[in-house]
Amino acid sequence: MPWLRQADGSWLVRGYHDVVAALRDPRLASAADGAGDRLRYPSVDAAAALQRATQAAWQTLAPGEVELVSTMGRSFGATAAAMVLGLSDGDVVTLWPFADVVWRESATASSSTVSLAAREATAALANAFTDQASTHVQAFVALTHSLSALVSNVMVHSLSASPQWPAADDESASHDARRVVLDEWLRCCAPVRYVYRRTSQRLTANGETVESGLSVTVDLESANFDPTVFPDPGVVRPGLRRTPHVAFGVAPHACRGATTVQLALAAFLEAWTAFRQTHHLTLLSTQAEADFVAMRTWKRAVLRVERA
Repeated sequence: MPWLRQADGSWLVRGYHDVVAALRDPRLASAADGAGDRLRYPSVDAAAALQRATQAAWQTLAPGEVELVSTMGRSFGATAAAMVLGLSDGDVVTLWPFADVVWRESATASSSTVSLAAREATAALANAFTDQASTHVQAFVALTHSLSALVSNVMVHSLSASPQWPAADDESASHDARRVVLDEWLRCCAPVRYVYRRTSQRLTANGETVESGLSVTVDLESANFDPTVFPDPGVVRPGLRRTPHVAFGVAPHACRGATTVQLALAAFLEAWTAFRQTHHLTLLSTQAEADFVAMRTWKRAVLRVERA
């Protein structure tokens, strides 16, 4: 799939090979805002602490109907974001109302463009802390939303057909076995759909001239679901995909938070596996984003929770 010119003069890049080529093109520059420098890459012990905190929080859920995205997904995202950024409980209390507005506005947007209200809320969020760089605050929003979307997607899809997550006490569970499961979940449920670039010089795409300074939207999801590269892309098949996913982009535009997200997802899968062993879970209803592919983002997912 080629580069596509948009009505506003910007460009959209779709399809695996075009996306990878665009991400590797030095003429497409990303705005380095320094947000990645604020991340504290969690140690194995910290990831284990996140897993325990998540399990403890879920064990307090009363039997009955639970809205999975807001109750389980977002709580995990906020807990993980606070841990990674080193935020205190007071910091999270201050930030949460702003992040909540961004979340609600993004969830109700009818297209990939975040609504004006969400952008205004993001600006307010960036000013919520007067003694810290706004990138610190923006990183909280990014991590809270991306991790929440990721684990919510994994929870919903794992209830129908899922690869088994190797148990922590399973001696046969190798690092490689866990890696292939993580990679396939990241391909199917990648936390970020688009990344945004700007042309640093004139280039040619599809025989047309793309002027310097134009915005380019790179569709990572279209790459991860490209059927010419990943047959039956909506099916979770760990270990059977020979082509690497682009959930975190590729160098030189790889996501700085990739290691953080991978460790957080591994901690989540440990907690989720343990929770499923002690509870009967029935998915009652879901509401997906209308303009996203089925594996992408859920606005709502209602779950019946009963103790085993």
